[in-house]
Amino acid sequence: MLSELNYLSLSGNSLSGELPYQIGLLSKLTYLSLWGNNLSGKLPYQIGLLLKLMYLSLSGNNVGGKLTCQIGMLSELNYLSLWGNNLSGELPYQIGMLSKLNYLSLRGNSLSGKLPSSLSNLTQLHVLDVSYNQLSGFIPNELGNLSNLAYLYLGENDLSGSIPSELGNLSNLEELYLQKNRLTGRIPSALGSSTKLKNMYLSDNQLSGSFDLHDANLTHLVTLDVSRNSLTGSVPAFKCSSLRYLSLSDNLLSGNIPNELGNCYLLSKLRLDNNNLTGSIPKKFRCSIHLTFLNLSHNHLSVALPPINYPYYPNSCKLTSNRRKSVYFILCIALSVTVGLFLLILASVFVFRQKTRENLNKMAVQNGDIFTIWNFDGNLAYEDIIRATNNFDIRNCIGTGGYGSVYEARLPNKTIVALKKLHRLEAEDPSFDRSFRNEVHILSNIRHKNIVKLYGFCLHNRCMFLVYEYMEKGSLFCALRDDAHAMELDWTKRVEIVKGIAHALSYMHNDCNPPIVHRDISSNNILLNSKMEAFVADFGASRFLDPDSSHQTMVAGTYGYIAPGYHFLTCLNFNLYIACVYNGCN
Repeated sequence: MLSELNYLSLSGNSLSGELPYQIGLLSKLTYLSLWGNNLSGKLPYQIGLLLKLMYLSLSGNNVGGKLTCQIGMLSELNYLSLWGNNLSGELPYQIGMLSKLNYLSLRGNSLSGKLPSSLSNLTQLHVLDVSYNQLSGFIPNELGNLSNLAYLYLGENDLSGSIPSELGNLSNLEELYLQKNRLTGRIPSALGSSTKLKNMYLSDNQLSGSFDLHDANLTHLVTLDVSRNSLTGSVPAFKCSSLRYLSLSDNLLSGNIPNELGNCYLLSKLRLDNNNLTGSIPKKFRCSIHLTFLNLSHNHLSVALPPINYPYYPNSCKLTSNRRKSVYFILCIALSVTVGLFLLILASVFVFRQKTRENLNKMAVQNGDIFTIWNFDGNLAYEDIIRATNNFDIRNCIGTGGYGSVYEARLPNKTIVALKKLHRLEAEDPSFDRSFRNEVHILSNIRHKNIVKLYGFCLHNRCMFLVYEYMEKGSLFCALRDDAHAMELDWTKRVEIVKGIAHALSYMHNDCNPPIVHRDISSNNILLNSKMEAFVADFGASRFLDPDSSHQTMVAGTYGYIAPGYHFLTCLNFNLYIACVYNGCN
């Protein structure tokens, strides 16, 4: 028995069956990660014997049944991730005993019943995500005691009652997701005191009354969606200098559109459709250079869009001939300068876009057969991705990787792409951020028929993802481990796969300047399309080589696929290598 084991990670494999109860005998275990497998059955109550456990992740499995109350015995736990399983029943009250917990995610299960008020004891909690479940009852007022909470996700449940005003006490709150519940009553004005709040989603509820955030100090608010409710009164005169997305559509709002909305100069998308608004459209909207989407349909607006202010020309019937010539001369000079500046700006933009296109080696859209995110307006492309994945719904997730989840997305032009999205915590990890940027840098500079195509990417502190060509057959690893799929790979196809990989590596090593080394070639990183053609993927660990400089032999890649020479770098791997040689292993 591994009685001294303190770190165990078996994530991203094909483990099946139940988690054995003997796991409780690993009394010194501090880190246990088993996400991305096919584990099923119930979580054994012996898990509560791991009194030193600080990190537990079983996400992306098929673990079912109730969450054992023995979970409350893990007094040292600061990270608990069980999203994407089949857990059911009520959350045990004992979960409130995890006083050191910093991260709790139970997203995408079948949990029901009420949220226990004992959650208020988790005063160190930074992230609480119980969205996409079947939770009912009221939101506990006691959640307002979680002074360190920054991310609260309760959306896509069956919660009812009013939004507790105590949530306004969460001074560190950055994201609040309460969408698609049965919440009623007013939106508490106390939420306006959450000065760090960036994203607030309250859509698809039964909220009513006036939307009283006139005196709110939401200086960091980026996204606000309260659409599809029953709000009345007027549109708030927001004072949000960072606001980019505002949706108040499908409510019962009336009165004029406030001029103050024009002061939200970063606003790019505004939806006020399906209300009872009257009056005119604020003149300041015409000055908003970032506004790309404006929907004011199905209201009672009576005045058309404000006219453009044309330059003022003096009344020449009241000017002498000489003065008229002087005025015309000045106007000609002004017009020439304006045209010259316009052409200069246009040329600068063209040169900038051309250089960017060369640096990224962007693909052109030909005959409308492919989607490239950088050929679209950024907001439009991002919105397409959000709609195509249903806001990265777990039901669109087709796999998990070393630093994120992979989603299938069908774009408006019917093209299917694959999206690799970093989880929020991974995106904040500098090593994952470097891998993300490295993959973008590498794939933006190379093109080969056996290297997966990068169509675009989104690099933002709220959302980081890569858009790839979709591979219908998944990874070579998955194709070989499944008997039915392995039968499709006859020797002819296997030889073609090897040749395809060899051509890609030869291109990287010999045809690229400077040469590129992948450093993580494994069956997990070889993808197959519908024709069983091979494509090299996952360039997070790859590097450009400078022939004139020395290189460290740093270990990188997947164990089991690393070049044998690297095994000499550590005593453990050296022993494994010698054992393999001694026993005649390949």
